[in-house]
Amino acid sequence: MNKQITNVHVPSILDVHQIYKKYTQVDILDSRRIRNIVDHRCMFVNLCVTYTKTSYAKLGKYLGKDHSSIVHYTKNFESMAKYNKDAMKSFVKTELELLQKYPLIMSKYREYEFSDNNEEKEKRRFLRIIHANNVKINFYKGYAKKLESRLKKLKYERKLYQSQ
Repeated sequence: MNKQITNVHVPSILDVHQIYKKYTQVDILDSRRIRNIVDHRCMFVNLCVTYTKTSYAKLGKYLGKDHSSIVHYTKNFESMAKYNKDAMKSFVKTELELLQKYPLIMSKYREYEFSDNNEEKEKRRFLRIIHANNVKINFYKGYAKKLESRLKKLKYERKLYQSQ
């Protein structure tokens, strides 16, 4: 019997914050604009936007920021992740724990057979692995695009310099 999953428990901001705190010593609620804190805050915001049903305004209020700061964090996630490997490690560990703790997060639009057999558990585990890998792939695709554009820019500047 296949049913569409409609009532999936979605983590709250507090749930994500508690898990994220396990993997970092940085206080993301600190209002200072130190690079390391900002990078970790960005990772946290990206997790909340991806896995909670929280609006930008509520998330901003939780962090003591404006909703436009949340938009900025989501747009600049990849560049911040590229430069702060520690923040990215915390992000990945938190994401994996979220997917283990809330296995149906990413399946809210898929249909499943509700049973306790090993086949269903294996399907959910496989979907979590696929999702984690897709997140990494998207990150590296963005990084590769940025590297390509930098390379084009350098080639163009080199051509201009040689023509002078």
